[in-house]
Amino acid sequence: MAAVGVRPDLIYFDSNKVLDDLRVCRELFPAAILCGDDWTWGKDQGYPVQVAVNDFCHRYGLTVTARRATWIISGLDK
Repeated sequence: MAAVGVRPDLIYFDSNKVLDDLRVCRELFPAAILCGDDWTWGKDQGYPVQVAVNDFCHRYGLTVTARRATWIISGLDK
């Protein structure tokens, strides 16, 4: 998408629980809002989405806000 000039405003993650594609989306679409679900999923597995999103935010100096099962990252490039 980036190669042909597509620039999404929002990218919603409903994918694997490691969210390894957060970094790729930030590199390709730095101004896109990143958000997703499953925030409260996997209590018995240590909440893998929370861990992945919090690690990503810590690495890039961003902030995550979560409400119920949904999360959104703020502080992205505009």
